[in-house]
Amino acid sequence: MTNIDSSCIAVGDIESIVYLFFTCLRAAAIWITSPLRLRSALFTYSNAKSCWEDLASFLGKQPNSVALLQMATFILWHLWNNRNSFIFRKHYLDVNELLRMVKVNFDAAVCRSKRKGSVASLARDSQGRVLAWHYRTVNHIYDLLILECIACRDALLMALHRGFKNIMVERDSLIVIQAANGHIFPLVIQGLIKDIEELGLSFNSISFTYA
Repeated sequence: MTNIDSSCIAVGDIESIVYLFFTCLRAAAIWITSPLRLRSALFTYSNAKSCWEDLASFLGKQPNSVALLQMATFILWHLWNNRNSFIFRKHYLDVNELLRMVKVNFDAAVCRSKRKGSVASLARDSQGRVLAWHYRTVNHIYDLLILECIACRDALLMALHRGFKNIMVERDSLIVIQAANGHIFPLVIQGLIKDIEELGLSFNSISFTYA
């Protein structure tokens, strides 16, 4: 049986889920520095479920509960992505970089009767505020997979144009997200995926997530 190292990648302590997301020194620094001002280092929970339930209950009672809950889930997601980024790419974002992370969504639609499609992208910060958006019609292309790739490429171009350095690209197009992450993809989108890969090199940090 393979031995799994349970040590924290940041400081070497034994890693649990609560530790990873809340009480690790790096995680605690992110929570306290964020607009939530959460002193997660003081948490004494034995399991992550109770920890999240209490946190969500508290945030849900605040006047701007939706924005606060969005931020909390945003931070959790990026703590996990940051951990994986260090494991697989040896790159760990510092607190300020992580809090400046921009979430980019893209989408595409087809109108076969008019033989055209449309693509759109949206960028938001950790509080869910819209930072930028883009939309355009694509004539003579009505293959949804190709349009999804075009939308992803446009999203990266938008992010570069706006000066975003750390982004998380999210979409429910499994083929496009897997292709951007290095998996096998249909030849019909080869050129577009190459464009996406080359654009990705322009960012300090980028991840492609299926959601």
